[in-house]
Order: sequence, then structure tokens, then C-alpha cells
Amino acid sequence: MKNSDNPFPSVLFQEQPSTPPTPATGQKRLFLNEVDNQLYTVDETATVEIVSPGATGSTGPTGPTGATGPQGATGSTGPAGPTGAGVTGATGPAGPSGASGPTGAGTTGATGPAGASGAAGASGANGSNGATGATGPSGSAGSNGATGATGAAGSAGSDGATGATGATGAAGANGATGATGATGPVGATGTPGGATGATGAAGANGATGATGPGAMVLVEEHTASSSTELDFTTGISALFDTYVIEFVNVLPVTNAVDIWLQVSTNGGSSYDSSAHYSWSNLRYYSASSGLFGNTADTKMVIVDGDGTVANTGIGCTGELKFYGPLSGNNVVFMGQTVSQPTTLGSSGIGWQNWCIYTQTTPVNAFRILASSGNLASGTVRLYGIAH
Repeated sequence: MKNSDNPFPSVLFQEQPSTPPTPATGQKRLFLNEVDNQLYTVDETATVEIVSPGATGSTGPTGPTGATGPQGATGSTGPAGPTGAGVTGATGPAGPSGASGPTGAGTTGATGPAGASGAAGASGANGSNGATGATGPSGSAGSNGATGATGAAGSAGSDGATGATGATGAAGANGATGATGATGPVGATGTPGGATGATGAAGANGATGATGPGAMVLVEEHTASSSTELDFTTGISALFDTYVIEFVNVLPVTNAVDIWLQVSTNGGSSYDSSAHYSWSNLRYYSASSGLFGNTADTKMVIVDGDGTVANTGIGCTGELKFYGPLSGNNVVFMGQTVSQPTTLGSSGIGWQNWCIYTQTTPVNAFRILASSGNLASGTVRLYGIAH
């Protein structure tokens, strides 16, 4: 078949004894099978389909009636020609009229050759999509990625402003005046008109009077130098019943830690780390204030929470008083401190501190330490208050 005779430009027509090769995508190949003389198509997926025959063509016009003669027997009807696929061919010419006599019906002419196959019917519409399959089970979780490298340390914050100087303590009462020294010997009398004799030497000073009530007496002092803790084991005695702990720029080695206190009842052989400390701290600074505490802690926390102490700047500075450590009653601590936290840059935070040691065993030593790491520098002093 020539291309000009092919009404389906996307279909390639050829005569083929068996299934031909598959055509290109989007085309169908039309072929006539020599075995059964049927038309077939094959697409790019090698699917072969038979081409349905076209509708039966209309009957051709009736030939002219033969001349009338004596009616003869009706001739038998010729066999019907096979139905052509596609359009029926034109009806053949009428047979010759029978001889005069009985009128014979002319035999029906043979059916003409089958017309060319009708065009292939249009492809059926695509079927609707099938329902979506059920979702498969979730895959197992992937393993954790490797830990990223540690970021570089941030630069140190600027030094905080120096805290205000604390008020000067009241002056102790003057000691009693020492006894007057003995009068020196009288110089020898000069000769009349002679020079005056030299003045006798002054007597020795009297003994120093006792310290007046309320005076602060330094009894023990320690300076940190990358110290694990500062232990005060000799300053508490029967001479005083009230003491002041003074903190001067106590800096930790580790950044952003708390400052703690623990007591001892055996002269510093061990320190109580059981839940015997009931403390609370009132924090205040320019932006806000807050209350922190614990009624059964293993230590007294002097600086805590978002007021943790930076390892630069003013550190922890201030003072705590405590009362009656040897009385066998609960020891009470109270005072005020200032710290420079890591979260507020150079700003300081003020603290009001309270704590009760809930045991009644006499306390005769204590220690100052950081919640993590050592104490880098700074001084802690213990004073007894005279009475």
C-alpha cells in the first residue's frame, strides 16, 4: 500500500507472514497476516490486535427485467457471495434474458470482488486510573549523623563595672587608757647660774585595752589560686558567737558556675553533703527580680540560676553573717552578695541570701567551693564580732 492510500499516517501498513517488529513510540503497525488473511495492528508494546471488519455495504441497484415470455420455472438463486470487509463492491451486471418460453428468472450475477478493507476503528478511550494503592509501611529511622565538630570558644565578655563600696563598719570602742609610766628621776641640781639639767626619760606605755563590743576581729583568711575549695577550720571558737564571711572578687576557673557553702561538725575532717540546708535567694537587677531556693538541699547556694558567676570580672563579692555555730541550735546564715553573670554582659546582679542549717550538732568549720571546677582567685576572710 502506498503512503497516499493510507488514511492513518500514524499506522504503517505492510503485508507480513507473522508479527512484524514493534513500531516507534506513539505509532501502530498495520499488517495482513498471510495465514488467515486478517488485518492486524501491533503497537510499541508488541500488543497485537485484530482489525474488526467494516459494516456491510449497501445492496447494488437491481438489474433490468428480462423480456416477458412464457413463465418458466423459477431458476434457483445463486449462492450469495462472501461479505466483503468494509464497503460492499458494486453489484455485477444482470444475466442475459432467458429464451422465450417459460419465463425464467435470470440467474443472479456473481458477487463482485470484496471491496478494500474499511478503515480501522478509532482506538477506545483510556480506562480510568486504578485506585491508589495503600501506603507502604514507614522505613526504619536512619542512624544518627556523626557529632559535629565543637565550635570555637566565644570571646570573653568585657569586665563588669566595679560594685559599689560597702558601708564602713562601725568603729570599735576605744581601749582603756594604759597606766601612766613611772616618773623619771629628777636631774641633778645645777650649780647656781649654771645650765638647767636634762629632762628625765618618759615612762613605758601601758598595756592595750580590750577590744570594744561590735568590733570585727579577723580570725582566718584564705586566698584562692586554682583551689579545689577554701576550708576554714580554725577561726570558729568560744570567743565569738557571731561571725562575718567576707568575699572579695572570688572567681571560678570554669565559666558560669554557682558558689556553694558546706559546714563541718568535726573540725573539717568531713563536710555535710546531706539534705540539711534550707536556703532561699532573692535576685534583683535592673530588668527583673526573682526568688530561688530549696528546703532540703545538700549545700547552701550563695549565687545560682541565671546569676551564675563568670570567670572574668568582679566574680562573687559581698558578705554573709552567721550566728551561734557552737550553740547546738540551728545555725542561721544571712547576707548580701553581688555577682557578674555570663548572661548579662558587664551588668551585675544583687543577691539577698538566707540559709538555715537544720541540724543541731555544733558547727566548727566550713568550706567555700564552686559547683564545678576550682576557684581561680579571690580572697575569703572570716571575722569574729566582739561582744
